[in-house]
Amino acid sequence: MSRSRSAFVLRRHTPLSPAAAFAAVADFRSHAQGVPFTHVQTDPGQPAAGWSFTAITALGPLAFHDSMVLTRWEPPGPDGLGGYALRKTGRILAGWAAVDVAPSASGGSDVQWAEQIDLRPRALATLTAPASHWAGARILWRALDTLLARAELAAVPERGPEAERGAVRERGGADSREGGA
Repeated sequence: MSRSRSAFVLRRHTPLSPAAAFAAVADFRSHAQGVPFTHVQTDPGQPAAGWSFTAITALGPLAFHDSMVLTRWEPPGPDGLGGYALRKTGRILAGWAAVDVAPSASGGSDVQWAEQIDLRPRALATLTAPASHWAGARILWRALDTLLARAELAAVPERGPEAERGAVRERGGADSREGGA
């Protein structure tokens, strides 16, 4: 993970094809699977520029809405390049995200997720910038890893526990240390 001001960039390699990697990271309803207490509501129909969705995080009666609209929608073409961009339109969260998928020279795909999250009002953003940057990056890191891991497991349904541990090692997870359980 690298950081530039209030924006951050997450990069992952996956054995998935660019089309499968794009399908995983563009499955907006599934984004909530890596974010506790969250579900996603989407516009009807297929995603395209102008299509909206909202991630709603709720704990009891308290709910937080993160509304977004797609500004770019480009599924991978024959060259394997694809991505989408969005603008955050909520009352509390502003900012943007851009997710791009490309074929990897070593096989599979490379995924890059860049995002800037700005809290409103500006005074709140300035006061909470370090903590909100840290929390936002960690939440999206987990969401990206969850989306890709589930797609990788679904791509090879006959995989057993040994293969799953191998996938964690390949992704640099907890089992990547030598002799991991």
